[in-house]
Amino acid sequence: MFFGRALGGVFGATMSIANAYIADSTDAKDRAAGFGMIGAAFGVGFIIGPILGGFLGTYDLRLPFYCAAGLSFANAIFGCFYLEETLEPEKRSSASLFRANPLSSLKLLMSTKVLVLLGVALMLVNAMQRGLESLWVLFTQFQYGWGTQEAGISLAIVGASYVFVQGYLVRIVIPRFGEINTIIGGFLLSAAMYVLLAFNTNGFFGYLGVIPYVIGWGCAAPALQAIASKQVGEDRQGLLQGALTSVSGLAAIAGPAIATTSFSYLLRRLLLYFSRALFPTWCVCSHNISLARRICWPRRKTVKIKHKRVRKTELRLK
Repeated sequence: MFFGRALGGVFGATMSIANAYIADSTDAKDRAAGFGMIGAAFGVGFIIGPILGGFLGTYDLRLPFYCAAGLSFANAIFGCFYLEETLEPEKRSSASLFRANPLSSLKLLMSTKVLVLLGVALMLVNAMQRGLESLWVLFTQFQYGWGTQEAGISLAIVGASYVFVQGYLVRIVIPRFGEINTIIGGFLLSAAMYVLLAFNTNGFFGYLGVIPYVIGWGCAAPALQAIASKQVGEDRQGLLQGALTSVSGLAAIAGPAIATTSFSYLLRRLLLYFSRALFPTWCVCSHNISLARRICWPRRKTVKIKHKRVRKTELRLK
């Protein structure tokens, strides 16, 4: 299982190529909308994939894996025969073994101050996002008393919101407010929704609260990618997108590790407390905003005790 997941991560590097393809085939003003379309496609898969996997899994647990392999093979065939090269031969960078390593691509992010700041911002917000994903089911169970069905419905709402936001809303918001203002406003909106969700105990608001969060994140992320793509030439778009994907990969390791470890620690450390919200909320605009919720008292259960005489030695206080 571990080897299969690792192999899937290696071949998942096609996301960098897809982003580079968008950067090469769009103008600077339309680039954020192009990145948004990739996010919208991801949202569609986020909705259809679990439904299809669950349906196929009722017949055979291996069938979803076979279906995923077949779709991946069909996608490779489509890319080989239908996708055209976006750059002319003279604009392509020469391939070398030196560039075929993650350190080489990360070095590109250190070349300018803007790319350094964007790389740090991407690292923090992706760590936050991955931490949320790893804790969402546990958090909603403690906060709202949800089961897997309710949590699945909320994730379906997230996927549908991504399709709308990155497929349509991005094309309106970024041209109107600009990329910098979209990043600032979007990440602040997401951070504010984290705080509200942390204090909220109404399950209905839990469903609705994920929508403004997706609006903020879904508009800010393509704007961040668009600004980064403008910092390098046409021949280095693939290297840049690979570096950004590497940063996201590091965040995918750090975010869940920090979130789940902290959540587990507080549950063990504070015996009579419920950790109502442990989502490290990082929001990077020009500076990073860190918001965290402290522990609050749980509701104590009232137990009716019948009056009868007992010895003092029989009483035990927990």
